[in-house]
This record gives sequence, structure tokens and C-alpha cells, in this order.
Amino acid sequence: NVVHFGGLTLDKGHGLAAVPGQQLHNDPARRKTIFSVEQRAHAHLCGDLLGDIEIVLEILRNVVGDELARACERAEEAVVLYHRHKAALELSLGGAVDIPAHVQVDIARHARRARAVCTLYRYRHGALFTLQCAPGETTKIDLSRVDLSAETLDIYVFDRGYSVTEEQFPLRSRPVVFRKAPPQGRTGKEGDLLRFGPFAFQDKTGMLAGWNSGSGELLAGELRFQAWRAPTCNDRPFLEDWRRAGFDRIEPVTEGVSIEENRIITSQRAGPFDLKFTYFLMENQLDLTTEITPRGELPCLPRIGIRLLLPREFHLFSWYGRGPGENYRDRKLGSWFGDYSRPVEKLWYDYVSPQENGNLCDVSCAELRSETGSGIRLLSALPLETSVHFWTAEEIEKAEHTFELPESRRVVWNIDHANAGVGNGSHGPATLEQYRVHPGRISFTIRLESISDR
Repeated sequence: NVVHFGGLTLDKGHGLAAVPGQQLHNDPARRKTIFSVEQRAHAHLCGDLLGDIEIVLEILRNVVGDELARACERAEEAVVLYHRHKAALELSLGGAVDIPAHVQVDIARHARRARAVCTLYRYRHGALFTLQCAPGETTKIDLSRVDLSAETLDIYVFDRGYSVTEEQFPLRSRPVVFRKAPPQGRTGKEGDLLRFGPFAFQDKTGMLAGWNSGSGELLAGELRFQAWRAPTCNDRPFLEDWRRAGFDRIEPVTEGVSIEENRIITSQRAGPFDLKFTYFLMENQLDLTTEITPRGELPCLPRIGIRLLLPREFHLFSWYGRGPGENYRDRKLGSWFGDYSRPVEKLWYDYVSPQENGNLCDVSCAELRSETGSGIRLLSALPLETSVHFWTAEEIEKAEHTFELPESRRVVWNIDHANAGVGNGSHGPATLEQYRVHPGRISFTIRLESISDR
């Protein structure tokens, strides 16, 4: 009657679940409470094999029966259960459950049924307070019982078991770890490409154009500067000025390339901007500093940043920042900080007319991977904005309807120092001044690392 699921042991005769170093629910009365209808999502908390949702469901069937297991297959219901009964679950367990980060990522790659499971593990420092606060009144909470060493303070307010409001307060930034690596010098020239180990630079433009990870090519085109985005309906108040400034037709021209051992400095003129790219090459990674200087008087900008092109196989995106849905600088506080993972096709928001969409704010770490696990990791000490699609801004703008978007064989990774807010310019006020991207000298540095196959 004892079934083993990796680190989890399930006694089918008594409904007992145990994980290494912890015995749960030996007392029959306590066990009855834990596996009651209200708390059936608890079975998700057991074991190290949570990356396989089918195994989790099998555990559920053994513990709580087929009927409740089928109920928990619906992510929507699991989410409701979580919000209603998280506090009760943690009290029954004697504290929050800490699940390793890599397990969270594995769960995130599964279907909708697993989304609520991912949510469960984001909250590790919980405390339950009972409040008496009538409508219109104010009350204070003593947070001395809460561990404030976490990255965020997440607050839920329940009334009669229902979540009525929730809020997240960022407490501190997650540290970004930059690993050291030996420098990567020049190794030769092939046609119009300058080789620096796995990196290839165009001889004429001095821009990164290739990156061979050993298991295949990571890039599908040159890295380039961009200041344009496919206009949204709300961008109408700015469109005339943006087009007059030429933001929609920037073609960078290289004016100089300097090579000093493992450092490449490329100077370009791109429309009304002077650009300077400084690449510092290391073994399987590089640091890129982008300096942007506007010339003359310019209006506010659609965006300011760079873009990478990768082969279509790199379609699995994960990030730490705000999410999981799209968010912009003027509508981001409802998007909570966390670790998220989505395939690229799920990061596209299908508006009536194709337009700018899918932006993510305050991102300090992100990865694009293939099914085998290889890919590119982005790190930044200064949180950036980013989006990933199958089309460039220019291709999106040309399509009046989604079916008119061209067939794509590559992934477009937009890495922005800043992307303008959305505003309400289609039928109301334009983007507020504080959420616009104002011209000025800009410098930002990112780390790009190659990721090996699993």
C-alpha cells in the first residue's frame, strides 16, 4: 500500500504523505482537516516531483479521491482555493512551504493546470492577522511577526474566506550575480566576419552578428539599435512628431570600429542619434555598454534600446520582474514581481489591430531557451524593460490584421532602457509626462551569457 514518488512516500491505506525530514498529518483528526474539501490544494505541496503535473494529479487521486482530483485539474478553481485557504493551509502545516527555485521554473513550463501551483510557492513568509475594521475605518497592523527580509511584502485581505484585495510592496531588489570568466580574444577572420571564439562580428558594421554556443547558432541576425515601436491606438497624439523625427526609418551607419584585445568599440550614426557600442568579450559571455546621444531638438521617444534576433527554436522565455501579463510604466503596479515563464507565443496580445504589446517592466534577469535548454541569458544591474515576439516592430506595424503578419522563422528580443507608457490617447489624454521617454544622453550596460543544453 506504500507508493514512492521520488522524494515523496504515500501510504494509500492511511492517506499519509511524507517528504524527506518531515512527517505530515499523523494525527487522524488533523489529517481529516488537511484533506478537507476546502484544503484539497494541499496535495500540491508534497514532494520534489512537482515538475510533473500528472504525477501530482495521481497523488491527488490516491489521497483525496478521483472527484476532488478532477476538481483540482481546473486551474481557475485551484486559484480560488489558493486565495481563500492559503492562510488556513499554512496554519495547518505550521508554516509556509519552501520549494526550490528550479522546481518552480519546471512547474511554470506546464499547462494552465499548473499555474496555481506556481503561485503557491511564491509566498514563503506568511503570517495571519485577524482584524476588526468597519467600513470607513482605519486600522494598523504590527508587522513584527512578518519576515521583512524578503524581496517583497505581499498582503492579502480576506473577508469571510474571500480575498477582497491584495497588494505587493517591493522591499529590495534581487541581487544580480555576474560570474567571472577569462577574456576572449580575436581568433581569426572568415569572409566578412571577425571571429572572437564563439562570437562573430560584421567586419563592415562592427556589430555582433553570430554566436555559436557549441550546440548551434544562437543568433539569426545583427544586434541593432531601435527607437521605434509599432504604434498603439493610444500613440496617436505622438505619431506625427515621431514620424517627423524619423524614428520609424532609422538605418544605423557605422562610422568607426576599434579593436583592443577583447574589447570592440563601434561608433554609429542612426537617424538623429549618435551611438557607441562597447563590447567586452569573455568566454561564452559578453558585457555590452550602449551609449546613446540625441542630436538637436527631439520629441519624446516611443522607446530606446536594442534588439536581438534568435532562431525560432528559442521560444521558451523566463524572467524575473513584473508579470505575468504585459505591463507598461504607467500601468505596472498591478503586475507583481516574481519568477515567470512563458512560451513566446503566449507573450503576444492579440489586439484588434497588431500593435506594440507584451512589454515587461523592471526585469533584471531573463532567458530565451530552446527545448533542449540552450539559449541566452540576460542580466542587468539596472532593471530594464523587455518583450519577445516573432516579428519586428516594423513587421507588426505593416499588418492591419493578425493574419497579415508574415511567417516568421526567428524570435525578436527587444531589450529596452525605456519603453513609453501607454496613456489613453485613442479617445482621451495622452501619456502623462512622467511616463514618457524623454530624449537625453543615455548609457546602460547588460550582460549576455550563453546557456548550455541540459
